[in-house]
Order: sequence, then structure tokens, then C-alpha cells
Amino acid sequence: MHRPLLDTLKDLFAYDAWARGQFVARLRELSDEEFTRHLGPGLDSLARKWTHVTDADAVWLTRIVDGQSPAAMPDNGRFQTVAEFSQHLLQVGHRKAAFVASLKEADLERVVTYRNVAGKEFSQPLAELLLHLITHGQYHRGQMASCLRALGKQPPETDLVIWYRAIRTR
Repeated sequence: MHRPLLDTLKDLFAYDAWARGQFVARLRELSDEEFTRHLGPGLDSLARKWTHVTDADAVWLTRIVDGQSPAAMPDNGRFQTVAEFSQHLLQVGHRKAAFVASLKEADLERVVTYRNVAGKEFSQPLAELLLHLITHGQYHRGQMASCLRALGKQPPETDLVIWYRAIRTR
């Protein structure tokens, strides 16, 4: 079965939103202390991990949509409560969803020129940057699952195949 790349990307962004939603449901079960607790080397805290992923999405949207390259990432330790962070996640999620919904197949070939936070300039097709957004979030969700386990909590099942089954049964 051959599908246009745009359709696959839109599916992956829908999956990403669903998987984040599964994790947010677990976050809401945590105390603010658990959310911000340092869990050891390599794990840091759920607050810092989630903020990093969400800020990275916001920075990429600024580069792609606004044509601006922020000189630094925001402080990923700025959220001390699940409620504060949830507002940020919601805002970035809405912006990302609106952008993805507006995409056309031809947009995927557009070359985006941007600077990383070290100031180095790069130019890449939009399709590559969108795939990076998806895989970056997936990578860190694996780390967040480890954080939840370190807190004695069960992480949600967020495999792509589970999402496909869920959308087919709606």
C-alpha cells in the first residue's frame, strides 16, 4: 500500500498527540513533588524532560513557521507544577496541530534555513525536520517511561501499533 508522505506524516503527528495525551493522563496523577523530583543521573525529572521536549517543538515551530532562530533554549526547569506545565503543553500542542493541518504535499520539499542554538546555519527539507520532531518526542517518551517507573508508577502503553488499533475501532 503506497501512501503519500504527507498522509504518513499527519498520521505520525496524530499518533504523537495521542501518545503525549496518554502520558499527560499519568502526569495528572502525580504530585508536584513527584513531577519535579530529580530521579538520578540520566533521568533528571519528568518536569525537565517534558519541558525540554515541548520547548524543542516550540523552537522548531519558530524556525519553520516564523523563520526565526532562537539563540537559546528556554530554561527547562521553570515549571514547578503539573498545572503550569500543562498550560504550556496545550499551547504548543495547539500551534503544532494547526501547522500540521495546514500542510500540503508540496510544502514537504521546501528548504528551511535556520540556526541552531550554537549559531551554526543549516538548510534542510521540511519533511526531514518534521520527521525529527516525531522521533525526538518518541525518544524522550521512552525516557519519561523510565522516570515513571523510577517513581513506582506504570507508564502508559504508547506503541504506534496500539494507536493504529485504537483509531480503527472508533
